[in-house]
Amino acid sequence: MSKFNSHLRDLYNWSAFESDETLSRFIEEKKLSPEDAFYLRRAKTLLHQHMDRGNSNLTDATIVDKAIVIKSKFEPIKNSQTPTPVTLDELDEIRSLNKKASTSDEHGDSSQAETTQLTATTPQTLQETKNVDTLDSPTPPTANLDPTEVEKPKDKGEYEALEFRGSTKEYFKIWIVNAFFTLATLGIYSAWAKVRTNRYFYANTFYKDDAFEYTANPLSILKGRVLIVLFYGAFIYSAQVLLNPTIALSIAAVALLAMPWIINRAIKFKLKTVKYRNVNFAYHKDAGEFYKFFTIHTLLNILTIGLAYPYSLNKFKELVVSNSSYGGEKFSYSGKTGEMYGNYLLVIAHTLVLVFVFGVIVGASTYIMKRVSMTSPDMMWLMMMGSIAMSYLIYIASLTYTKAIYDAIIQNYSWKNSSLGGIKFRTNYKSSKLGWIYFSNLVVLILSLGLLYPWTKVRVTKYKTQNFEIKSDDLDNFVVTAQKEQSAVGEEFDDFFDIDIGF
Repeated sequence: MSKFNSHLRDLYNWSAFESDETLSRFIEEKKLSPEDAFYLRRAKTLLHQHMDRGNSNLTDATIVDKAIVIKSKFEPIKNSQTPTPVTLDELDEIRSLNKKASTSDEHGDSSQAETTQLTATTPQTLQETKNVDTLDSPTPPTANLDPTEVEKPKDKGEYEALEFRGSTKEYFKIWIVNAFFTLATLGIYSAWAKVRTNRYFYANTFYKDDAFEYTANPLSILKGRVLIVLFYGAFIYSAQVLLNPTIALSIAAVALLAMPWIINRAIKFKLKTVKYRNVNFAYHKDAGEFYKFFTIHTLLNILTIGLAYPYSLNKFKELVVSNSSYGGEKFSYSGKTGEMYGNYLLVIAHTLVLVFVFGVIVGASTYIMKRVSMTSPDMMWLMMMGSIAMSYLIYIASLTYTKAIYDAIIQNYSWKNSSLGGIKFRTNYKSSKLGWIYFSNLVVLILSLGLLYPWTKVRVTKYKTQNFEIKSDDLDNFVVTAQKEQSAVGEEFDDFFDIDIGF
């Protein structure tokens, strides 16, 4: 740990945390071990999350202190020792001693400064204090910061849900600014608006007290939107202005031919821009596999009049999930075609029951209104308007509940059959609850003229995250291994072809 601390002292004269590139150059120049590099990147990730939530300012010094805390937590664990808590008071002591050490260096007393600093940051020399903030350091259950309240470790094999800590009030401020600048720039700012929104939602989505990160470049999103606008504009201009169906159909054919490539790039973009504990997700199949898939399954569904769709959906999920990775570990998908057909029959059965119930409501309402209008002709106009309004309301409810049934059944099945090494996933979405959220959100949006959109988005996100569960027996070791494998493999530098179409 002494070598690690000696490298940390050099950081006070570096602007090494402005970007991942400068931090990587520092790590390479100082020849830090993969383990020490992991602690530094971990510190940067956590403090950036604090910045995204407006909780702290990011400086080199605070990252150094944070790295010291993380190192002092993990080093004793690796050596099978009892970890000693590090508190804010102790962190102030570290800062003070480091400052003295730097002053001593200026007067030539570097040996004493080094000894003082190393002693101050050694976990065994720090005294325990109670019930203090620790800057979200990744403390295992056995290293609880309050010695009087030791948390019982969770049983292995227990599922733990994601947690969304955002609020409508916070997101409304982001949304209203995004809306203003998007309108003012005729939609150009929408790419930057999407990045700001996603960064907020990812930074407030936690698993085991660590948030996700969103690192997308707005220009990649803008490229996708410009591409769609150009294709659509050229098609409309050819069809309605030039009145040339040949050119219009040619443009449509080019767009259709490009679609597998666009979808492939969009999936790659979506995964590579998400991180958890400073480890990237990634997708590894090229566009050729997508052309092959869409050619075969389009013809298959045409020939079977859509009856092959559950089979195609299951194969598409296998194509996407089984070729995605976190660090150097690939996901796997074990869904079966027969089970997917069973799920579709379940969706159809639920939908038919829903249609029957809504049909009875419409029929009963129409009968009642007809009887009222016969006894009171003056009420006929009012009854007619009420009947139309109710029909639209029931139509909207039918669509939203049908989507909820599909989402709940298919997503529950898909995630249950997805895994990442020894990590398992599951969702517990209820079609009735999800349907009510979809329907009531839509009604609220209509009545508020869209102004309550932030409330509806936060509401859906909270429900979906709290019902998305992960089982990971040894996440810390898994993440450290993923970090090392990612560093060894490297990343693709093909940003020019990055594209996002909201897929």
